[in-house]
Amino acid sequence: MRGKWKLCGTESSKLVIAICLFVLMDCTILGINVYITQMVERDALAINIAGRQRMLSQRLFKSLLLIHQTEQSQVYRDELNYTYNRFVTTLEGFSEGGIVFDGADNPVWIEPVHDQQVREILNTTWEILAPIQPLIESELAGNGTSRSLLQTVQVVQADNLKLLDLMNSLTLRMEQLSRKKTQLIRQVQSIAMLVTLVNFFLIVRYLFLRARKAQTESRTLLDLIDNTSASLLLTDQQGKVVMTNRASQELFGLSPEQLAEMRWSELVTKTDGRDAIIDRDGQVIPVELKQRDVCLDGVNYRFNTLLDMSHVKEEHARLAYMANHDPLTGLVNRRVMFDRLELELRHARRLGSKLGVFFIDLNKFKAVNDNLGHKLGDELLVEIANRLQQTVRETDTVARYGGDEFILLMTGVSDEDQVNAMKRKLFAVFEQPFSLQGQLISQTASVGYACYPLDADNSADLIHVADQTMFAHKHSAIA
Repeated sequence: MRGKWKLCGTESSKLVIAICLFVLMDCTILGINVYITQMVERDALAINIAGRQRMLSQRLFKSLLLIHQTEQSQVYRDELNYTYNRFVTTLEGFSEGGIVFDGADNPVWIEPVHDQQVREILNTTWEILAPIQPLIESELAGNGTSRSLLQTVQVVQADNLKLLDLMNSLTLRMEQLSRKKTQLIRQVQSIAMLVTLVNFFLIVRYLFLRARKAQTESRTLLDLIDNTSASLLLTDQQGKVVMTNRASQELFGLSPEQLAEMRWSELVTKTDGRDAIIDRDGQVIPVELKQRDVCLDGVNYRFNTLLDMSHVKEEHARLAYMANHDPLTGLVNRRVMFDRLELELRHARRLGSKLGVFFIDLNKFKAVNDNLGHKLGDELLVEIANRLQQTVRETDTVARYGGDEFILLMTGVSDEDQVNAMKRKLFAVFEQPFSLQGQLISQTASVGYACYPLDADNSADLIHVADQTMFAHKHSAIA
């Protein structure tokens, strides 16, 4: 079937246009894939930054409270300055765009969010902050008094839960916007893929018609197919391989002569319900199979397109892991934690069982970052996460909720003794110092607990109760 085609005039122009369109659509699909990857990373960063606002709002309140209780300690004044600036800078970034700071305190650029719901959340947050900002800035400037400090604490305390709900709503809305954008782009990608396939089938049909008229013109067809990145095989009605391209030979690891002696049933199989091929080394390679029946000069053929999905599967797995796990500790992130909590709540309601939520907050963790550096602080968080993971049962879930906050979901709670035993295990995690870079670092934590259905009957209230009991434990420890 090889030869040299002579294409001229209108027919040559049509073929060139069709080939250019195919190459353009192929590049478009590649560009969409790159854009989706970049968009997922940008949205994941924005979601993580939005989630950090919740932690910053609570640290803001804690700093003011500790300044008030410890006679304006400079350590907590620095914490207030850091937390307040990060919180306001992030709100300005979402409102107008600009430089904000990620969880590792690295400056990153974010675009302004124009979604109406996000704008309403931001406006409400600014309204809450309006009477608070002058008080905080006066305190940071050293112009505050005991009375003004008490007033600031009272104002922040009054709006603390509302700020917490607003930041949770901001994170949830950012996640919804990310999903909508991804779905829309996937639809565009599917349409582009369909147009590309239809265009490619039209090119192949056109070339085959030309090849039937003049066998010497087949080289252009084979060159076109050989330069296609997808594996292409043409089979007859009996499943015998009639034609292959270079990508098929590389995928199967077989020569054109060897492939011509084989039938379709010998090349493609099913593994776990999905299409796959087995190369000459015995390796199973998942593929995406597209088939189209074509009729060329009265003879029926089947055009098979095979795409090697092994790299795509690995990339999807990597992106799924990034979306579901904290990049530093490897623990599941707050979004997955809420999904599992909702799932376990439905399970507990159906079986009439109990579910426990532990809220773990590291005490004075910022001092570790300030005195020893963020790198060692990150290593400490990883070690704490490993100890927590080794402490719980396989059926329990440990998640990183914020910068220095963790959540433990404990299923199948039978009695109070079991809860107390888990509390002792959690405190035992911090009894021994952590050895990092030749240094022994002591770190303590405050732990709160809530139980379904005794304390609350929904995920938000359970987290809130556990958070409040954690605060109570922290304050009693300070006192």
